Amino acid sequence: NGVVDAADYTVWKDSFGETSRLEADGSGNGVVDAADYTIWKDNFGSSTTELLAQSIPEPVGMLWGGCFYTSCFIVARRTIR
Repeated sequence: NGVVDAADYTVWKDSFGETSRLEADGSGNGVVDAADYTIWKDNFGSSTTELLAQSIPEPVGMLWGGCFYTSCFIVARRTIR
């Protein structure tokens, strides 16, 4: 329904310990466990759009890292010649 609520707790409780029904696996570790309860508790009352906005990392760091690595490779290659 787009909101973290008591119904989500029921899904977690009913599937606790499962490794095949992973609707309540908020941590993504492949098992419904206490870590998923903590995620539910911390996000209780939040909407999924709020959660998505929080969990999408920006790829800028990877871009800068790739540029740095490429620059180092080019400089090292020119130095060897």
